[in-house]
Amino acid sequence: MKLIYILLASFFCLQAPSTETSVQQTPVNRIIPNTPEDLDKNVLLIPRFDFMDAEDGAVGQRRKFIVSMNRRAKEANTTLNKTIMKAYPYEYKLISLSEINYYRAEGYKYFLDMALMPKQMKQPKPEALVPAYDKWRTANKMYNNRNSMWHHYFYIRDIQENDAYITQKFKGSGEVYKGIGSTLRQCKKDLAAE
Repeated sequence: MKLIYILLASFFCLQAPSTETSVQQTPVNRIIPNTPEDLDKNVLLIPRFDFMDAEDGAVGQRRKFIVSMNRRAKEANTTLNKTIMKAYPYEYKLISLSEINYYRAEGYKYFLDMALMPKQMKQPKPEALVPAYDKWRTANKMYNNRNSMWHHYFYIRDIQENDAYITQKFKGSGEVYKGIGSTLRQCKKDLAAE
């Protein structure tokens, strides 16, 4: 847990300002209260922690910072991968948020998306379901939540149709790995019940 906060705090102290965008249209076409019936037959795209680009000629403290951040991102992705493997028996792929348009064009359908919402909320408002790839530049930013009043709520987004699939037990978590794990376990249960 400490690793993720150290990683995120360090990563963002030298990043450019957020490129969060305001969405003019409805963030989702439909909210569907179930797991997609064909999720187990499709590759699920899951946001990974991004690495910092190595700068040509970076020396001294800047070079140490980049090396340190990339090492932490690698450790965070290893933890993320282990969490997913324990919870989800189907095919998935860790990707950067910046790769969504490529995968959409390639015909991939499902993406593990996230909304930050007050922890007492039981159902999302459509306006809360802004696509992560439109709202955040990297998953590092997406997963960074220091406000104890807000939780990570994960759901499945159909990136072809722009629909949101909310699992049977939609539940938030203050911790990213725990939230991802519980959502994917619920997807597995939902699919087994069909």
